[in-house]
Amino acid sequence: DPADSTQYVYSNVNYRKYDIDKSEFGFNIKVGHQLDTRTTVGVEIFMGLGIKYKNVSRKQLTENFFEDQEEIDATIFSSDEPGQYFRPAIPMGLRLIVLV
Repeated sequence: DPADSTQYVYSNVNYRKYDIDKSEFGFNIKVGHQLDTRTTVGVEIFMGLGIKYKNVSRKQLTENFFEDQEEIDATIFSSDEPGQYFRPAIPMGLRLIVLV
């Protein structure tokens, strides 16, 4: 899989902005099967197994407006926890193909 580097900016209800810098690299081995549709349009199914490396950093871009402002609910960041880590990757899909 090609490298993916993405930046997101989130705001919570208290109007604080956060910057998330995320880089992902992965390696997958996939197997698939092309279904016989007897037409020029075919269907291919595939699945695989692999590993991906994530490097995520997060910082608050704005100050709190009030001294007693509530803390942000971390569930919006649940898929982007800060740090460097490896995770399993299980790619699967269905693809329409044109047979030539």
